[in-house]
Amino acid sequence: MNDPRLDERFRALKRRYLEELGDEFARFKPLLAPGRGGVLAGRERNALLRSAHNWKGSGGTYGFPAITQLASDLETRLQHGDDDRAVASTLRDLLSMYRTLCHDFGER
Repeated sequence: MNDPRLDERFRALKRRYLEELGDEFARFKPLLAPGRGGVLAGRERNALLRSAHNWKGSGGTYGFPAITQLASDLETRLQHGDDDRAVASTLRDLLSMYRTLCHDFGER
């Protein structure tokens, strides 16, 4: 039995999650700026690793398996010490997926 009120509540939670995720992603967007040269400082890598781990779990919780998968890929790259270009490419993929999801939800 589908309850339209519950469906709308869950959709509202998903929208809120995407808004908050956007705020988190905004913190890391400067890492992709052309003038940076692709170099991640140790603190940036650690912060991105923690966030990727959180996104991996929260994406699934809110029903966004693509976020979970890409965040998992990002976390793995960071854990294995992959070069900054590979990390930046995966982060770009994650941001692109985020924009697609926002478009689907009519956000941002």
